[in-house]
This record gives sequence, C-alpha cells and structure tokens, in this order.
Amino acid sequence: MNKYTKLTDFEINKKVARNMLPAEYHFNEKNKQVELIRFIGDTNKYEVYGSFDPCNNPSDAMPIIIENKISLLAGDSNFWCARYGEWTLLPHPSGIEFIEKAQVINDSPYRAAMELFLLMKDAERETNT
Repeated sequence: MNKYTKLTDFEINKKVARNMLPAEYHFNEKNKQVELIRFIGDTNKYEVYGSFDPCNNPSDAMPIIIENKISLLAGDSNFWCARYGEWTLLPHPSGIEFIEKAQVINDSPYRAAMELFLLMKDAERETNT
C-alpha cells in the first residue's frame, strides 16, 4: 500500500530531501518550499541559493529517476505510471518481458516517481534491518 498518496507535494519533497540531498537545506513551512542554503562564514546565518522541488521540477526529479532506474509510462488518460522493475529476456512472443517490482500511478509523472522512490527507500530500510 502506498502511504504517500495523501501527503502534499511539500511533504513528499521534504522526505525526498532527507534521503537525497548532500547539501544543507531548510524547510520553509510558510512558503511550503525546501530551500537550499549555505552558511555565511562562522555564523549561524545562512543564505538561500535555490530550492528543491522534485515533485514538480524535472531538473530535481530526473537525476533521482535515472539513478534509481525508475520508468515513467503515460496512461491513456491524464495519468502517469512510475515503475521499478527489470526487463528480462524470457521465452515470450516479443522476446522480452517486464518483471514488475513496484509501481505508482499519479496525475504528475514526477510526483509518481518520487512516491515510488520513497517506497523503494522504505523497502531498502526494511531489508537492512
């Protein structure tokens, strides 16, 4: 079951940031943004130099999608399917078959991919415990 479907994009972005970002970041609750920050000198002050929005921004989402081998498929209507699995050569009429391990469907391709990414990280943590 996908426990991420009811979360907002901002909540998904925060969870993805906790799993992916090597840089310093800050959650701006007022503006609902994950802000990339850098500290100024030896002070506790920082400046915002960008944002992180993988649910909506392809430049934030695509590196995660590529690194984690997530496939995006368009549906017949306005939906997208993010899948993780593998293509395997099997005795099959087409010569290949997709072995599905997980999938998420959403109106937004990037949002679907980020939900799937978080489900993959959950499964990874469960396997390692």
